[in-house]
Amino acid sequence: MDKDEIPNEYLCPITLDIMKEPLIMPDGHTYEKEAIKKALEITHASPLTKIPMKIEDGVINYSLKSLIENYVNEHNIQLNDITEKINNLTFSAASTEAEEVEFEEIKSRIISEEQSSGLCKDSLHVWMKPKKLKTTSPACIICVVDISGSMGCNCCNNIENMETQYISRLELVKHSLKAIVSSLRKEDMFSIVTFSNDANIHLEPTLLIDKAAKETVISSINKMNLGGCTNIWRGIEEGINVSKSVTYKNYQKSLMVFTDGNSNINPPDGVYQTLKDTLKVCDDKFTISTFSFGNDVGPKLLIDIANLGNGIYGYCPDGTMVGTIFINYMASLLSTITPVIKVIVEQGDDIKKTMTIGPLYRATYRNAIFKIDKNLIDKTKVTVELPMTNQIIDVPIINESPDLKSFIDDMYEKEKQLKEAQKNEEEEEDDDDDEILDSDSDSEDDNAVSIDINNIDTDIIIEEKEIESTQYEERLLNQILRNKFIIALNKIIKIEGIASNEEENGKAKTILDEYIKILKELKYKTKFAKDLLIDITNPDPNHGQVEKAIQQDYYGKWGECYINSFLRFHQYEQCGNFKDQSLQYYTQEVADAYRLLAKRIFINLPPPSTKTSRRGVINTSTSTGSRVQMGNFMNRHGGCFNGDAIVLLANGQRKCVRDLKKGDILYNNAIVQCLIEQTLNKLSKPYMCDINGVLLTPYHPIAINNTWYFPNDLINAKEVSIDSWFNLILQDDINQKYEVEFDNGIKAITLGHHREENNILKHPYFGSDLVLKDLQERDPQGYSNGYILIKEFNFRQLKYDENEYCMNYYKISNDLDNASKNEHIFNNIEKLIC
Repeated sequence: MDKDEIPNEYLCPITLDIMKEPLIMPDGHTYEKEAIKKALEITHASPLTKIPMKIEDGVINYSLKSLIENYVNEHNIQLNDITEKINNLTFSAASTEAEEVEFEEIKSRIISEEQSSGLCKDSLHVWMKPKKLKTTSPACIICVVDISGSMGCNCCNNIENMETQYISRLELVKHSLKAIVSSLRKEDMFSIVTFSNDANIHLEPTLLIDKAAKETVISSINKMNLGGCTNIWRGIEEGINVSKSVTYKNYQKSLMVFTDGNSNINPPDGVYQTLKDTLKVCDDKFTISTFSFGNDVGPKLLIDIANLGNGIYGYCPDGTMVGTIFINYMASLLSTITPVIKVIVEQGDDIKKTMTIGPLYRATYRNAIFKIDKNLIDKTKVTVELPMTNQIIDVPIINESPDLKSFIDDMYEKEKQLKEAQKNEEEEEDDDDDEILDSDSDSEDDNAVSIDINNIDTDIIIEEKEIESTQYEERLLNQILRNKFIIALNKIIKIEGIASNEEENGKAKTILDEYIKILKELKYKTKFAKDLLIDITNPDPNHGQVEKAIQQDYYGKWGECYINSFLRFHQYEQCGNFKDQSLQYYTQEVADAYRLLAKRIFINLPPPSTKTSRRGVINTSTSTGSRVQMGNFMNRHGGCFNGDAIVLLANGQRKCVRDLKKGDILYNNAIVQCLIEQTLNKLSKPYMCDINGVLLTPYHPIAINNTWYFPNDLINAKEVSIDSWFNLILQDDINQKYEVEFDNGIKAITLGHHREENNILKHPYFGSDLVLKDLQERDPQGYSNGYILIKEFNFRQLKYDENEYCMNYYKISNDLDNASKNEHIFNNIEKLIC
């Protein structure tokens, strides 16, 4: 019998076999008697919760034993002798106390206003760098997952080349959870709480001791099902209870809350206040991070929960964001030495300032800047608190201020000399920055290479190399700019009515403009400063997302979510995505190694279960069609037929599709009215089907011997290198077939065909006058002349009806209407968190 079919409660969490002598222990878990006996002889603690236990504390669960025996008899199961397996079990005896954090460097230094080049008032810079480590404390991940009905919404809408697939939000979350489990180490724990109307512990904390344990957890993930409303508080409350049950103090415990909607079942005092009151009296130590899906979520509650729980807020506007968010989150988590740092500055008896700056990571500096009264410097005390390890560390103060003004002047002169030697260098560097940004996530073609994730060693030791020495003044300048940016964004998010009130929106823009002015007026710009400028203000639709996010039209749609998420990453000096320029400043070799590992796992895990939405007909079978490319949920690829395909004409000649002109008469006497060319992103490749030399997108209807097919039914789609794809509008009043025939005998349908004789051809948009109307409005002159070129396209704007038909593919959006200003906001919106 398949182990997936055996009830979990019948399996020993150590041996993963059906129990013969189920022994219930004080940790609340039931084990095979001999297996737990062997474990306690070595560790003297629960292998799951790490609480101290003795074998004498256990009691045989006779009720469960009887149920198991009946189950074994009914299913005619032959139990194996596991004596040898138990004898071969290995356990690591580990301390139940958190190890103290040691620092290679922990200092503070005065920054005088006079020597700051006008960048700050009198301040104090606190910085710390941990000693080198080979690994970090084990993690306990508690995933609090929304399984309400709305989590069944499709994630594939608006993803280029996947518009015809149906993968629910929950299925994509499941895939992400599997990637998280597969990325964790043998000392780590994993648990799941599901919530809808109420909450349920779907998976007790499970130690991922080996491949079999991970497979059991993944099997449990597969069993999550949809239904009900959204009771966020009960999910978080149950997650906190699970965390309390794991009393092993050396674990870094993290609650990850996944939801796509506002909480509609709430406690009397509301979710936020109830959580705040709960945390005040809670002795347990954990962080809470929140992740929202879609644009239906009011972000304030999730942002407040993350801030209260010392976690991050991740924003997934659609399926393309999911992979990069969790890949980067896991990279940060696995390189975290301790999850919370508090920096306290006291001046005299009356002034006390506390700043929580998030985690301490391996191989990197953490920083905080405080405004101080320099007259009280002799009465100033700086301490760093690490709540997880109960450490309080006094930080020495260096009274001599660095001379930033001289540093900036010196660097300006060096740059000036460099520019004189190579005048075009700065322009070339800017271009290189953009090129690196756009190609970074595809630096390795992981989508094209299949990797056996069983061969990936997640317990590998990642050694730290020497951090490249950077002049202190350069680091300080970056930290001052970062601090001022955080202050500016904090002011912006406190303004109410940015989306609805023009005056309030103007205030937000003024705050941002003032900060932009500071950056632009710097005589010497560090790479971090240049990258910040690219992220904040840039006409390229790939960049400048901060300035775009606070525009009145977009702040209420996605801007507020983006600003808050981006702010949190800068506060925690954490890289949250693959592409944002300024966030790359926070990367380091250890996190980079974990990021690559998690990325490979995410892409190469078996894909989530899908349904096929073939122009409105949902096919629940998943056995046919091409394998889902999980890279599409981090990057986006994209579709009709290629321009080099050869078409037969009525006069016996042949022409490439790209060379067709208005008035050309095809072999079937249909007349070309308009050729539509759509260019592709050079940094991504579309998936297309090669049907006897003609490249077609997977679900563009074609006829072979007068039988209609989707190309994907005949051959799997593969990545191809083309610059653009094409479609046609034909006049075919006599035959009314609206087909183009290629020289290989294959026929393809064209736009506005009005054919409804089968479900493959039938389409309320592409097969109607609606598509012709949108094309005419998009480019009236091009439509009239017979050639429309589409250079910019916003897949995120696509809308679908209740049957999953796309209903606005060529409709011009307000963004495209302003294309001359290069303000196409949503194109490449993966910049938000990706």
